[in-house]
Amino acid sequence: DISPEELHFEITHSCNSRCIMCDIWNQYHHDSQLKKEELAFEEIKGLIDKSNYFKKLKLVLLSGGEPFLREDIAEVCGYFIQKFPSISLGILTNCFDTKLTLDKIEEIIDRYAPYSLWIGSSLDGLNEKHDRIRGVKGAFSALVKTLDLIKEKFPKLKISLNFTLTTKNYGQLLPSFRFAKDRGFDFSAQFAVPWMGVEKFIWDKTQLQEVRRQVEIIM
Repeated sequence: DISPEELHFEITHSCNSRCIMCDIWNQYHHDSQLKKEELAFEEIKGLIDKSNYFKKLKLVLLSGGEPFLREDIAEVCGYFIQKFPSISLGILTNCFDTKLTLDKIEEIIDRYAPYSLWIGSSLDGLNEKHDRIRGVKGAFSALVKTLDLIKEKFPKLKISLNFTLTTKNYGQLLPSFRFAKDRGFDFSAQFAVPWMGVEKFIWDKTQLQEVRRQVEIIM
């Protein structure tokens, strides 16, 4: 009897970013009918309730797209919180819409009092470097504003930032790490996952050596 302890659930492909290394945000623009194929709340409940496979979950990570663009995100979170009272529940968000993000976090906490709720977001460089990777002007300033307000309003909420390495931003790895650590945020990094229909990043030896140099400093 092998049951997973972690579930990573993409609950929507709706997104208000335009990241250069990702095609999720563009899928509903290519085919608007795909939006109708998202699992409804009752379908999500049915998927978990009817399966013994998920009975030992300890961590659920909700992602997208942008999860907070789902109108029922609070109910989805509430279901997992009530189904698994000691669950660690993470939401991956771009923090682009400050009011929406804060309102939904507050609703989830007020209605369901989660045992462990945390927020994950992306930091792909500082200032305009982040904006360029995310494809949205003002994305960095919105991220900083949202994170600062989350820390102020929900000081017990853990925040984790992830850096996606591409040939367009690899020199920003160390500054981004320091940004996260200065604010008490967890930090991780990964190479971009190849997607069909988006730019392919071809690394040369010099670039990879610079990545290694920065990683060694961080470690």
